[in-house]
Amino acid sequence: MEEATWANCRDEFAPDTTLGALIDLYAPGTGLAEWEAFWVALRDGPFTLRAFRDGEPITLPESVAWVFAEQNVASVWVSVVSGTVTAICHFYGGDAELLDIDPREVVNEAEFESVLAIMRYVVAAVGLPVVAVGEGVSPANAFLRVSPDGQAAYLRAGPMSHTKLPSSL
Repeated sequence: MEEATWANCRDEFAPDTTLGALIDLYAPGTGLAEWEAFWVALRDGPFTLRAFRDGEPITLPESVAWVFAEQNVASVWVSVVSGTVTAICHFYGGDAELLDIDPREVVNEAEFESVLAIMRYVVAAVGLPVVAVGEGVSPANAFLRVSPDGQAAYLRAGPMSHTKLPSSL
């Protein structure tokens, strides 16, 4: 595996201007305990957070359990700002995506480093690797992984457009 750098990952962040596909951040193996650890770490962390319920600003939720219960009656999400990049947490629960990133916000090395900062922070909180993958693409086909030791690895030679789904899905 090769170290992840802006030079080898930049094509993966090239936005699809027709579909608006996002980059998803997953932590495979995530359960309720990891979700709670993730949320506590975000609340205590260095990022600017904003919570919304059906599009209206709300106070930051105290727990993920509250968010999961609330999701039965309303849409709750949180924006996580790192540098000039904003990641969105939709709280899908289970072994699912933790955050979405709009690739149009990742157009240089500094913004790529902001993505890595979010990923490293999540890894430290949940104790699991975090991977980046194009929207709708399986985490098994990730292009970027941050491991529990904080190392960022580029997982393939040559870009796989995040707008094209693999035939196995």
